[in-house]
Amino acid sequence: MKCERKNPWFYRRGSKFYEIVHHLNTLWTDNKYRKIVAEEAEIKKGDRVLEVGTGTGLTAIEAVLTQTNCTVTSIDISADMLGRALGNIRNRGLGNEIKFVRGDVADLPFSSSSFERIISCYGLGGVENIRRAFEEMVRVATPGAIICVAEIVEPPPEYPIRRFLHKYFAEPLFVKGIWGFRDLDLLSLFRESGIKVTKSRYFTEKVFGSTMLVIGVVEKSGTGKESC
Repeated sequence: MKCERKNPWFYRRGSKFYEIVHHLNTLWTDNKYRKIVAEEAEIKKGDRVLEVGTGTGLTAIEAVLTQTNCTVTSIDISADMLGRALGNIRNRGLGNEIKFVRGDVADLPFSSSSFERIISCYGLGGVENIRRAFEEMVRVATPGAIICVAEIVEPPPEYPIRRFLHKYFAEPLFVKGIWGFRDLDLLSLFRESGIKVTKSRYFTEKVFGSTMLVIGVVEKSGTGKESC
């Protein structure tokens, strides 16, 4: 099966602006969240880690810095993004620890039960078939694997000012405008995919860049195709 889908211009030709736009959108907290994702995934020595929606490789870098004796496979659909990701890891001397693969997270080109950890930070909001993507993550996860995701979300009802700013400023300008993203209901996606939620946290440090972290355990391996 061909691993391909349409992706916004920003990912095809605007990759050189990716990091600065992320910094602006989150008021310079995105790298903090990437580090949190890597730490909360509890990566252990020898773990095989899959990162979905790598962008320019920043979360993968945090993962190998958190646990130096792991291997990270990072997937993204954009060749331009992967080109910049390669540059980032080479600049940090991490070429042997991280492998980049071009492909669609909704059609992962990996065998079932291949990874002990699956991580993503700002990598899923633009996926067209998001439920299929979660099914695929469960399929390639080993039983007991930890899945750790941080993503843009609509602020909870108890933050009315944040919800207003998100709806009328951040969402039209950044989320839907530049990124071509949509807000995700991470808790529902985890539960509907058979992932047991062990922790969730909504970050309140900044007015913009509404971000939620959800961590879960795959209680049994998924089923389906063996490879793309």
